[in-house]
Amino acid sequence: MSERNHYDAGAIHNDHHKEINIGTVSESVLKDLISNFFKDDAEDAEYEEVKGKEVVDPVQGIADNAPAGNETPKPKLVVPESEVAKCFKFTYDFVKLKVADIIRDYYKGSYANLALIEITLFDHKQLNRRNSHKAFVRALIAWGLLEVADEEELKKIVSAVTDKHNRLNRISREGYKKWGDDHPDKSICEKIGRDLGDSMPYNG
Repeated sequence: MSERNHYDAGAIHNDHHKEINIGTVSESVLKDLISNFFKDDAEDAEYEEVKGKEVVDPVQGIADNAPAGNETPKPKLVVPESEVAKCFKFTYDFVKLKVADIIRDYYKGSYANLALIEITLFDHKQLNRRNSHKAFVRALIAWGLLEVADEEELKKIVSAVTDKHNRLNRISREGYKKWGDDHPDKSICEKIGRDLGDSMPYNG
């Protein structure tokens, strides 16, 4: 059973209780009474404008300020993994993971460093040939270790790696451990070689 509050005439109370008692009235009068009854509350209502919030369509679940979606995705050159064997002597997952670590730690977006990685891998007997630069770069793409947009970018990388190799060959064609201690790139190759570990020993 619901409780009703009773107040003396003229009493002041703040329980926000509102009550309306309507006798027999017409439909149009009833609508006006109800409208006026709730009108005061509606006029007193406060609102707060929220700025900087992401507005999401509740039906679509897509943010109103999200990108239009008409941006063209960056192209990416795809090389089949079968091409890895054209460069690497061994294509086991262990080798792939080891090379992935080397690329992550030493490449740093430098094509010259990529050339040093290639030299070190060859001197540790992981590559079929020393100067097969295109096959090396394509193998890295096939393994997902290097992202290249298209054939033009591939040519640019291969050209830069070739140039670094040619400059190094003018100094020495021997394994990197036989380079003089004053050779500026020897220490990098030695660090890469140490990271390859005992399972991939130097044999330059």
